[in-house]
Amino acid sequence: MGERDGREWRDQQRRAVRAHADADARRRATEHAEAAELVAWFVAEATRRGLPTTRLVLAGTTDVGGTGRG
Repeated sequence: MGERDGREWRDQQRRAVRAHADADARRRATEHAEAAELVAWFVAEATRRGLPTTRLVLAGTTDVGGTGRG
């Protein structure tokens, strides 16, 4: 493989990695938007039904700093 072939291969690999990263970012953004819609629906429905709010507490984690926040 010549120097030019090696450079072309590296460029092709960089483009492929970038394309995969871009596709992953789009997938994560879509999942985030879907999750936000689901949470918004849940909150609206809970509010409509008059469910009381409660502070959420993280449990079952190893707490290194002693804050109870994992």
